Amino acid sequence: MASMPWTSFGNRLFRRDNAFFIRVRIPRDLQDLYAATGRRWEICETLKTAERREAERRCRRRGTEIDQEFAQRRRERAAASQEGSLDRRLGFGDSGRCANA
Repeated sequence: MASMPWTSFGNRLFRRDNAFFIRVRIPRDLQDLYAATGRRWEICETLKTAERREAERRCRRRGTEIDQEFAQRRRERAAASQEGSLDRRLGFGDSGRCANA
């Protein structure tokens, strides 16, 4: 028996069969960070409820957490990029030792 198609309730909330899920597209600039976890294009997680109102609450909460995770990964990437650029300006190579020494 084939499973039912996804039913969208808007704002990242979906239902399939009797379960509610949150589905969030991973931003293009972060997809390479998530590829190693098997999540290349989207995060899809069960909200572990069959009640729509509870699913909406859980979806909002989890959606906020995911957005914060995206922001944190962008900050980490920017910090690593700035650190690498500072090392190059100071004359350090990949080894962390001064190129002039």
